[in-house]
Amino acid sequence: MRLLILLSLIFSFSNALNMLFYQAVIGPSHIAYLRTTIKKLLDRGHTIDVVFAVYNELANLDLSPEVRRVYYNRHADPDYWKKNANHFSNMFEKPSTPIGEFEIFHESGYQLCKIAINDNELFDFIKTGEYDIGFSSDYDPCGNILMTAANIPSIGSLMATPIFYPHIVSAGLPTVPSVFGTPLFPENDGSLYHKMFNLLRLTYYHYILAPNLEQKYNQLICQRFGNEFPDVSKIERDLDIVFVNSHDFLETQRPMSPKIKYIGGMAIREAKKLPEEFERLLSVPASAFVRLIFVSFGTQVPTHKMPFQIRKNFVEAFKKFPNVTFLWKYDNMELDSEIFEGVDNVHRLEWLPQTELLRGLR
Repeated sequence: MRLLILLSLIFSFSNALNMLFYQAVIGPSHIAYLRTTIKKLLDRGHTIDVVFAVYNELANLDLSPEVRRVYYNRHADPDYWKKNANHFSNMFEKPSTPIGEFEIFHESGYQLCKIAINDNELFDFIKTGEYDIGFSSDYDPCGNILMTAANIPSIGSLMATPIFYPHIVSAGLPTVPSVFGTPLFPENDGSLYHKMFNLLRLTYYHYILAPNLEQKYNQLICQRFGNEFPDVSKIERDLDIVFVNSHDFLETQRPMSPKIKYIGGMAIREAKKLPEEFERLLSVPASAFVRLIFVSFGTQVPTHKMPFQIRKNFVEAFKKFPNVTFLWKYDNMELDSEIFEGVDNVHRLEWLPQTELLRGLR
């Protein structure tokens, strides 16, 4: 019943709601996803406040000026993320798969929560917002703890990523080693070795990592709100709804809950007319049969971090397909000019209109 009420409130066009987003700032794509969500809600007349739990100080936190209030929860050390987040330090070397995963995120979230839960100004910000609904990004439980303490009537989560293993555990869903996938270390050949290793990793999370995290958060809860306050596992399990940036056909291999809603693709903006520069670049005689390949490793993987030999190998491979035009997002145009000499079908550009190119509106 609570879920039906929540959904009817969210999608109602006639009732303007006060809504809070408690957003973990991990990467640029997370904030882009939040901006899209906020725009859709503002267009429907809702009032939006945002609390940023700033894991990563490098992300751009600009929001629509129509957002009513914004609060920033930050590490005492502004370089905390740079010093500790090494998961992208050398993305072109294969690391050994660890027993634990997301441990830097868990620790960063816990350290931020220690600050947030004792921040009276932040708690007053949440309590005085008169919110009808609150959403956390749920990469750590701090937002849900504070929204529970502030008596926000409905609490859910909005994740800018596919669902991760900790969220499956928090939702009380069965976890099956044979289908457990890991986003940061996805290799799994179905062998007995990988099945046993996944079982070991699940066991480690269930019996060591998760209980340790719960104990640490529960200590924070008791110190601030007393022994009668719900523990973190109950708070997480009692979320009304979980919105996930994925498609349900990608998740059918494991048990799911009806309160998990898949909204993958929501943040894709409407394609506009292709800029003239790209129209000219892609213009070919009508008789030519030319394909287009878009090459980008994302904002968190700059080209200069790719070993030179790998960059050169890509160029050599692209040269073997003269009827294919390659558009390569290259963050340093002064790099590697010598390996691109005489290569007519590869174009390096610092910016690419991804939506327009992939939609083929030209």
